[in-house]
Amino acid sequence: MNNKDSLLVYLADDDEDDRMFFTDAVKQNSRSIHVDSSTNGEQLLQKVFNQDLLPDVVFLDLNMPRKNGLECLQAIRANSTTQHIPIIIISTSSAIENIRKANSYGANFYIQKPDDFFELKRLIEIGIQFSLAERKEEDVFLLNEVLSA
Repeated sequence: MNNKDSLLVYLADDDEDDRMFFTDAVKQNSRSIHVDSSTNGEQLLQKVFNQDLLPDVVFLDLNMPRKNGLECLQAIRANSTTQHIPIIIISTSSAIENIRKANSYGANFYIQKPDDFFELKRLIEIGIQFSLAERKEEDVFLLNEVLSA
């Protein structure tokens, strides 16, 4: 996490309306969140791998040009510096095959994009809470390993 007061969230989605919908929903969140948006997977990966400050959470659409969400997920998980970042898939697809693939590639959470603004806001908050709690558990586990060594 960057600091106690705010979160840095990366969003990759090629649909401008969906990016705006997401950003508006995040702005109404109870915590301070900065959203850095990308329009395709390649652009997202450039940010992830070339920034000093890593995001707290990444939201990925599945169907994007250049690199799709699953390709981005694989690339982030394959890198030791970024593999710990919580990744949430946010897609219009409810296909069980996509959900299974995302899970097997290391997604922390899968959200089917709702049409309702308040439902999107709720799902984003749940996804962030779940991912950060999972990350905190990993941090505690790693700390315990270090202390017991």
